[in-house]
Amino acid sequence: MVFAIGGTENNYPLMLTGRFIFGLGGECMSVSQSAIVANWFKGKELSFAFGLNLSMSRAGSVLNGSVTPRIV
Repeated sequence: MVFAIGGTENNYPLMLTGRFIFGLGGECMSVSQSAIVANWFKGKELSFAFGLNLSMSRAGSVLNGSVTPRIV
């Protein structure tokens, strides 16, 4: 939200602040997701679950990179 507001107002420092906040939250979420996946899955399924989790995260980043410029 902070990044979007910065984009609509052409305020580059506000956009950087929004990306910084997003980066902080993203890392915490990644650690908590990994802990949940490690508790939920065992053995061979664990590596598949980690791979799927990371793939979905990267796909979301790619989608964000292509959709955000069109929205702004």
